Amino acid sequence: MYLIGESLEGEGTELAHIDLMIGDKNGPIGSAFANGLSQLSAGHTPLLAVVRPNLLTKPATLIIPKVTLKKGSQVNAIFGAVQAAVAKAIADSVEEGVFDDVDIEDTVILASVYLHPDAADYNRIYRYNYGATKQAIERAFAQFPSKEVLMKEKRPRRTCSYGIQSAAPLEPAIPAGGHGPCRHEIRRTRADPGSGKRPRAY
Repeated sequence: MYLIGESLEGEGTELAHIDLMIGDKNGPIGSAFANGLSQLSAGHTPLLAVVRPNLLTKPATLIIPKVTLKKGSQVNAIFGAVQAAVAKAIADSVEEGVFDDVDIEDTVILASVYLHPDAADYNRIYRYNYGATKQAIERAFAQFPSKEVLMKEKRPRRTCSYGIQSAAPLEPAIPAGGHGPCRHEIRRTRADPGSGKRPRAY
């Protein structure tokens, strides 16, 4: 088994983005799990997800911070609200039957999490990471997106996948013949560039 899921949820500095892989302990995901837990990197310390102290979630899950942890507040959020949310979302998914066809004792999860350095509202951090984790798991098992969905949804829209809103049809920020418009390469947003307002992310 080798499943991949992704989800973005929330807004502002508490926005959550989860990338995860689900696989067998004896497969490549299991090897990556063991390597990640034993090979530490400054500012990106992986940690096991626990529902509460001394209660490991199942399938066993390794949380890997995407953003370098430089401040005590970031560390507190990762080891507190973020990991608790991820662990609870996985445990609830098990209870809801998402893993019914899987041996949770022989399965591991790698969850790469995004935490903005200025995220401060622990309530939002928890809720957004919980929701993003549950959706990423559901998408992994559904193998979302299908080819048909991808071909349909890849077309430019007035609101792109990261919630940047355009007052006009999206324009590539590169000349024709380049690599194509990226989700971040958008010339104009609904907010006036001079207004100081930031476009919302969903």
